[in-house]
Amino acid sequence: MKNISILLTVAAISLSSIYAESYTLDKKKSSVEWYATKVTGKHNGTIDIKSASFKGSKGSYEAEVLMSMNSITVLDVKDPKYNAKLTRHLKSDDFFGADKYPVSRLIITSTKKKAGSNYQVSGKLTIRDKTQDISFPARIDFDSTGFKAEGTLTIDRSKYDVKYGSGSFFKGLGDKLIHDEFKIKFKINAVR
Repeated sequence: MKNISILLTVAAISLSSIYAESYTLDKKKSSVEWYATKVTGKHNGTIDIKSASFKGSKGSYEAEVLMSMNSITVLDVKDPKYNAKLTRHLKSDDFFGADKYPVSRLIITSTKKKAGSNYQVSGKLTIRDKTQDISFPARIDFDSTGFKAEGTLTIDRSKYDVKYGSGSFFKGLGDKLIHDEFKIKFKINAVR
């Protein structure tokens, strides 16, 4: 009887992987934007998705999204010289260390449908080779051609050893303080 149970479990897992649908990222219709604040202002920009893979079925989906940290741009600073300086600083070891850590990774391990197109998404985020659990709401709409997803992640950079200007690591920063939490807004389009 135990052997039959094991065989049925293996068969169920095999069938679910056969019927799991795979999706391919449409890079032209997908985007990642970042938003950060400090005592004296705020900045925003973009990060390119290097690659992504999605699979799942019947409301249970998994994904891996790789972001290229060397692609960080700044959108709100119009002066070319200051824009280039800030962009270099974000890529430096003070922040994301893009030379040493060129890729950040988001692994989606589960999606739980709440109501309609609203899901709670859980997974693991890796920045600077530090991995933390993460959970965030997202809107995911499926149709016969694939899916569209959008949402916002709130990330505490201090958990990933991004120390520059952080009140979690340094005291008395005054108006030089940069808030630990920043936001990532994403729009993902994927096709079957």
